[in-house]
Amino acid sequence: MGMLPLGSRQSVLVSYVDSCIKFYVQLSDNIDKLNAVMDAVKAHCENSSSPGELPVGAACCARFPDDDNWYRAIVRDMKGNRVV
Repeated sequence: MGMLPLGSRQSVLVSYVDSCIKFYVQLSDNIDKLNAVMDAVKAHCENSSSPGELPVGAACCARFPDDDNWYRAIVRDMKGNRVV
């Protein structure tokens, strides 16, 4: 996790808010690069078949229901035929 130097000023976009003291930002200078990566992940995930059963601890991509985007994920548990 990158930290900005104390007292520095940067143009940022808030990408996620967990609470008023825990939130995530993206540097505005990196937004085009981030969008290109997100577009590539989306294209790959939507054009690939399901990998089948994944073991706990496996890295994968998962669609986040709040914004319908694909993100990096790790399989934490299996609940029946659902991956958690």
